[in-house]
Amino acid sequence: TFKKNSLIVLDTTVSLIYLVILLTYNNIISKLIDLGIISSKYSAHLSSGIQIQWTYLLFHIVLLAILFYLIFHFVNERKEKIFMFNICLFDGLLSLVSILSDTSYRIELNIFIVISLYIIPRIIYEIEDRNIKLEIEILILSLFIMYWIITILMDNEGETIPYVFAITGRIFN
Repeated sequence: TFKKNSLIVLDTTVSLIYLVILLTYNNIISKLIDLGIISSKYSAHLSSGIQIQWTYLLFHIVLLAILFYLIFHFVNERKEKIFMFNICLFDGLLSLVSILSDTSYRIELNIFIVISLYIIPRIIYEIEDRNIKLEIEILILSLFIMYWIITILMDNEGETIPYVFAITGRIFN
C-alpha cells in the first residue's frame, strides 16, 4: 500500500505543479522576456485566455463524468484504470484552466485526441454485455453529434458556414 499511496501522491503533486505553471504562464513568460532570457517575440504567446463557449465546458464535464463512471465500473486492469483516470482528470483540469490560458486550451485539444482515439474505444472494448456496450456507444456518439450540431451548425463556431473555397472564392452552403 505504501507504493500505491506514493504513486497517488506523485501523480497529484505533478498535476498540481503543472496546474500552477499553467495558471502563472503569462507571468513566467513576461518575467523571462524582461530578464532577456527569451526573445520578445514570445510575447505573442501571452494571453488572458480565450472565450470559452458554455457548450465546450458542458460537453467536457458530461463526457468526463460518463468516462469516470465507465473507467471505475468496466476497466479491470489497475494500471490502465489509473492511467485513464489521470488522463481524463488532467483533460478536465486543462478545460477549466483554458478560460485563463489559451495555451492550456491547445494542450487540452491534444490530450482530447488520446481520449477520443484510445480511452473511449478501449473502455467500450472492455464492456462484455453487448446491450450495455451498444447503449454506451449510442450515448457517447449522441453526445459528440449534439456538440457538433450546437457548435458548428447553430453557433457557427469557427465561421465554417458558409464555406468559402479559398482558391476559387466559390461559396458552398
